[in-house]
Amino acid sequence: MSEDSNDTQTNIVSDNSDSTKFNLLFLAVLIDLLGFGIIIPILPFLVKDLNSNQEGLLVALLLSTYSLAQFISSPIWGRLSDKIGRRPVILIGLIGSSISFAYFGIVEEYILLLSSRILAGIFTGATLPTARAYVADITPPKDRARRYGLLGAAFGIGFTFGPAIGSLLSLDIFLIPNFPKQASASFFAAILCMGNFILAYYKLPESLIDKEDDSSPSLSTIKQFKILSKNKMILILFTIFFITTLIFSSFESILPLFANNIDDRINEQNIGYFFAAIGVLIAIIQTTLVGPIVDFFGEDKTIYLALILQTLSFFLISIATSVTLLGITIIPLTLGTALLNPSLTSSLSNKLDKTNQGIGLGLNSSIGSLGRVIGPLYGGLLYDNLSPGSPFSIGSIILLILVITTYNQTFVKQDKL
Repeated sequence: MSEDSNDTQTNIVSDNSDSTKFNLLFLAVLIDLLGFGIIIPILPFLVKDLNSNQEGLLVALLLSTYSLAQFISSPIWGRLSDKIGRRPVILIGLIGSSISFAYFGIVEEYILLLSSRILAGIFTGATLPTARAYVADITPPKDRARRYGLLGAAFGIGFTFGPAIGSLLSLDIFLIPNFPKQASASFFAAILCMGNFILAYYKLPESLIDKEDDSSPSLSTIKQFKILSKNKMILILFTIFFITTLIFSSFESILPLFANNIDDRINEQNIGYFFAAIGVLIAIIQTTLVGPIVDFFGEDKTIYLALILQTLSFFLISIATSVTLLGITIIPLTLGTALLNPSLTSSLSNKLDKTNQGIGLGLNSSIGSLGRVIGPLYGGLLYDNLSPGSPFSIGSIILLILVITTYNQTFVKQDKL
């Protein structure tokens, strides 16, 4: 057999091995996000039961404390994954998520609900950015947009079926006697995450071959950001991700209350199906359209297209007067979000060298978490104190400013750091 034939066979084996690793990682992320999606429709209506006149703010705090914990922990986990490997960090995140879901299911006081969300944020901060770094480890640059699109589909699928399951488990027939009403959904999520941990423990191998020397100095999050953001394009991508995540997280937190304000028949038992429809569209787009669109436009022009779609959608959402119109106006937002996240992550990854993948993607995840800290608070305060549609109308203005200010920016290939 010729040497070229041997090389070809070796490449085929390597490609198959990497595909298997990616499939396992996809499943791990899917199950983790499915567990998270299960409790989405429950949170706003736990707050409504408190009969507070600050519903928007209380919902926002449940989401913001989760994201604040994720923001603080993500770069720490990212740095740790560069040192000890991706696998142990992912495993810690998965088992920690299981524990946090179980805890959420047994508490009733608002302050304890907050503490459970902090715990969940810490451990999700380990799993998600490390999963993205894992993809970078095993995927050549030209294929990353496609794989990040597929990984994004795991978010979409979790966002699709998770809320639907959460709504189903909120029905009276599934309530557990002597436990809070969120117990069924929370315990189911905890079981899923524990099964996820067991699968990853036995089946998910390490992806990082050259681990960082433990003796190398560890930089603070701010110093890491300063170093990476010296690259203008990376700074632009960080900014876009922060603003779009902020605006979208306000949408997630306020949507159930906004829909209930339009039609009081919307509750925790049916809002999940609304989220499910959004998730179905995101999953379909990310598995079928992201690759071809990025191939045609390129990653960075796809990002710009996504920004325009989101700007239009948020304005239309703010003036929706029925649940039917609300569903129609969310379609451009769904398309824009499905295109934005994988193309932005891929663009960022391709602008980082191999040794900075964990740090850079961890920082990006942390920046997104900061957006999810501020976004629900911004949305909740506007909802309570201005008008139900104001988080979306003001969000569209902010996005329009972002579209205008990035118009003259030339998205070109930059030297890697």
